Amino acid sequence: MKIRDILICGLCSMAVVSCASSDVIDDVLRSEANRIGFETNVSKNSRAMTNGNFNRFFVYASYSISTQPQPVNVFTGDVVTKGTNSWTYSGDRFWVPDATYDFYAYSCENQQMNPNISGHASFSDRVLQLNGFTANAKHQHDLLFASVLNQRRASDGSSTPVAFKFSHLLTRVIFTFKSAYPSGYTVIVSNPRLVNFRDKADFDGKTMEWENVERTSDEIEMNLSLATPTADITSATATTAPIYMIPFAYKKADVTLEFDVQVRKDGKDVLGRTIYATWRPTWLAGHSLNNVITITGGHTGLNSIRFTAEITKDPGADNDGWNGEDGTLNDMVFEAHGN
Repeated sequence: MKIRDILICGLCSMAVVSCASSDVIDDVLRSEANRIGFETNVSKNSRAMTNGNFNRFFVYASYSISTQPQPVNVFTGDVVTKGTNSWTYSGDRFWVPDATYDFYAYSCENQQMNPNISGHASFSDRVLQLNGFTANAKHQHDLLFASVLNQRRASDGSSTPVAFKFSHLLTRVIFTFKSAYPSGYTVIVSNPRLVNFRDKADFDGKTMEWENVERTSDEIEMNLSLATPTADITSATATTAPIYMIPFAYKKADVTLEFDVQVRKDGKDVLGRTIYATWRPTWLAGHSLNNVITITGGHTGLNSIRFTAEITKDPGADNDGWNGEDGTLNDMVFEAHGN
């Protein structure tokens, strides 16, 4: 899977303060030139996080060395904050000669994971895990993750940058509604909502895969946001604000998009229905999906309302750190309830 994402370069100098031993680091190694620091360069913007608003990430790191029987933790969720001219953190760390480092970092739209809302991060066996991460109505944020493994100080004593290439771990989903009704009819869409999706999972920093994807209740529902509460799609499309979903290939068609449709002619309501569109999504990490729903009706009577659905590339996806996605939604089944 090709994921274009935010590239963050952390400029790391030398040596480190061990939290598991009492290593003695001489004054030369403790010089400013050998301090571990971070610089960032956001090469591709995401709509959630850009050069302008990206200001915090959380870093984890450990090293192994032949003189130590166990790995030594260096960073354990330390916050790295963007200052005026540089990125800073509390408590200088330094490279240890001949040690091999593994670095991990994440940012949930500049925030740390909250165990009461979004899950928690754990760092064990030199791997960062995101446990119990939730993506639902209570928690909707872009999630970025990066790792750089087997990093060492150069043999000549110089250091090289730790280049964090951040990837979007979630799927960004939007829905676009458009009308194919005959001229003279006004079509209005309102109250879009997504029902029965899986909203909780664990992310394994070693395999870079989501695991244990599940639902937190039997009645998962999330309202989707349109630019206005009632969207007139007679002559222009209406698109929901992006939502962030846990990547998962659903085995059966049990995810439902619900929305209300009103049709008017000559200023009078001629039809009002709630539409239930059920399908089997395949949501991939780092992909941005625009699900286009076309609403059509017969020229007379309006008894036959038909719907088609397709996936189109999200405009600008290639420019904001997401992969655009082509495909079809031919398995989307529609039902209409109402008058």
